[in-house]
Amino acid sequence: MITCPIKTELLIAAGSAALATVLSPTVARAEVTPIAPLDSDLLAEFNSIVIEQIEMAPLTDQQLNMLALDPSALTLSQDIDDVQVYFINESADFQNQLLFSTDNGNTLTSIFDSVSSPNSIRPNSDGPLELGQGVSLGSFSSSTVLDFFLKSTDFVGTTFTFGLDSTQNPDGLQHIVAYETQDFLLLGFEDIFGGGDRDYTDAVIAVKLVQDVPEPASLLGLLSVGIVGAGSVVGRLGRTRE
Repeated sequence: MITCPIKTELLIAAGSAALATVLSPTVARAEVTPIAPLDSDLLAEFNSIVIEQIEMAPLTDQQLNMLALDPSALTLSQDIDDVQVYFINESADFQNQLLFSTDNGNTLTSIFDSVSSPNSIRPNSDGPLELGQGVSLGSFSSSTVLDFFLKSTDFVGTTFTFGLDSTQNPDGLQHIVAYETQDFLLLGFEDIFGGGDRDYTDAVIAVKLVQDVPEPASLLGLLSVGIVGAGSVVGRLGRTRE
């Protein structure tokens, strides 16, 4: 069953500094390691969500509230042996780069330098990625805050960086939506300053946490996953429309 993240009690020590999303952050080259691609059945399931979201666009304010992640949501409650990130799809016209941070956005590390593929919804013949392509970000200790960002460059060369914290985005708007499904966190990004077409499929990734000896709880229980606003458990996105 596919659900949006629901508000839960925090599993970690409360409190973390606000994200520092800036227009020209320091970007480090990642020591990411290629891994096996995502299982084809999972990739097909995740892409069905992407297509449905495009068909539903523009997302309503109610839907965005239900699919929003609190800026502190990706705080690890336990040591994690591996954080894996998979490219699912993209429908962007702009040039986008996927980044992550573990220091409140002060240093951004590149995951995918170019979020594009010959096989994506908006195909790019020069795109370096395959759908389902995966990388390992490595291991992280308990209380680490994982932040994901999209650095977007438009047709005239203007660059903006959008993250989880809407208040720190250059336009003050929400640019990421999230689903919890199959022990993955599915993140969709909107890359246009001002909100664009509000389909949140300009870059779509799946994030998985791996432990060599998992605890009895689901792996997503290793994150403090919450939403902004009074969301509820839902199925597919279409069921949230009034």
